[in-house]
Amino acid sequence: MVANKRLRLQEPAEECPYEVGSRVVFTPPRGPARLCTVSSVTSDLGRCHIGLQSEEGSWCVPSCSSGLKKVLLPQDKAVLRRLLQGLEAKSESDALRFSSKQRKAFEALRGTERPGSKQAVPRPVPTPWSTLLSHITAGTMTWEDAHSVFQSCSNGENPLPCSLLLALVRAGKELVRWEPMLLRLSVPAGRLVILGDTHGHLKDVVHIWKTEGLPSKDLVYLFNGDICDRGDSERRGGQRALQIWASVLAYKIAAPECIYVTRGNHEDRDYWPQYGATGFSGEIEAKYDRSEADDLLDAFGELCDQLPLAAVVQEQCLVLHGGLPRCWADDPSRSLQDLEALERPLCIPENVDGRQKQLIYDATWADPQKENGLGPNDRGGEAISFGPDVTCSVLKSFGLQLLLRSHELPGRGSEEFKGRGFEWWHACEDEMEVLLKGAKGLCLSLFTASDYCGCLEGNSGARVIFDGDLD
Repeated sequence: MVANKRLRLQEPAEECPYEVGSRVVFTPPRGPARLCTVSSVTSDLGRCHIGLQSEEGSWCVPSCSSGLKKVLLPQDKAVLRRLLQGLEAKSESDALRFSSKQRKAFEALRGTERPGSKQAVPRPVPTPWSTLLSHITAGTMTWEDAHSVFQSCSNGENPLPCSLLLALVRAGKELVRWEPMLLRLSVPAGRLVILGDTHGHLKDVVHIWKTEGLPSKDLVYLFNGDICDRGDSERRGGQRALQIWASVLAYKIAAPECIYVTRGNHEDRDYWPQYGATGFSGEIEAKYDRSEADDLLDAFGELCDQLPLAAVVQEQCLVLHGGLPRCWADDPSRSLQDLEALERPLCIPENVDGRQKQLIYDATWADPQKENGLGPNDRGGEAISFGPDVTCSVLKSFGLQLLLRSHELPGRGSEEFKGRGFEWWHACEDEMEVLLKGAKGLCLSLFTASDYCGCLEGNSGARVIFDGDLD
């Protein structure tokens, strides 16, 4: 064990608040927080020192160490929750390093009393929701039923009854689990509309649906991930990811081929707690009581683990949330069947050991870069960036013309796209056929949440529309 140098100060003996075998969260001077086990407790000139052991290493620190100010004993529920809520201020790079054991510590909270939460009280489903609930469970939900759900959500009414929302999530899961992991979508006689990150911005979904029209057989929608987490400013509705999900699932159940959702990095049950009160877990816990929130978190987690990972539109455009997998960069055997062969339930991995994990991780986390080849990513962790040569090579080998992805605010690559809802990357080569008129690249980033996180005049939102004239 590596021991830190101890300061020998003459002070009254202190009582150590830790016991051997107890679990704590320790933040070393450099590096992320780690879940540790207390391996020893010693007293030295009145000072209590504790030995800590984790998968990442071992430490010996004073019990008053600044790294233990945010210590969480798993039995201390309120403190654990405050730490998780504090993570919302950290970067995505920090969030990526949040360990699986810390996530398990959060899961241990499930079923415990939440500070300030109400005791679980059964709430009957009011009429007319009771009729709708019977339609969902009987498999007879209609377009009119779906519209009533959307109307309730868009009008800013109280959250849907838990039993109704649970029924929507569970019925939606049974539908998406039978869809291919790689969707093959044709543009209908009308239009196919693709949305990027919405992140709980209900107002943007409402605006688009009222402008373009509601989902139908002739107007198909594809949500390209990141419905969950964050949200708008409070005065413009705040967190409304639940309302977006309820509306999407309602139309999905009523008419399965009118709406689709591909998975983003935020459709990850292990990721939600890291944003604290502004995360998807926080939204659910704020709107439902203890037992209801537990049921909903479980149901949404299972739904997200069944979502398709990508889509191909009209055999011309590859749509995924993040970017191209690193294992495709120099592999002549690469194929879209790599995605089709992935099995459910599909969890977003914590590392990229092996081809399958790289496919999943990069499809949800990677970003484009200006330089050729593969490079590091400012998000940290295992995330990578891919260059124009990778995009061109992959599209050519698959016989495609465009990579459409989301995952980030426009403007990182060029000042031209700052404040807009889209950004072109990776300039077209002369021999590459361009799919969209006015295209300035082979890779298009799409972001739909306007004034992101409530930042007034921050950015526009965008959607991509394929019409029936596309050959």
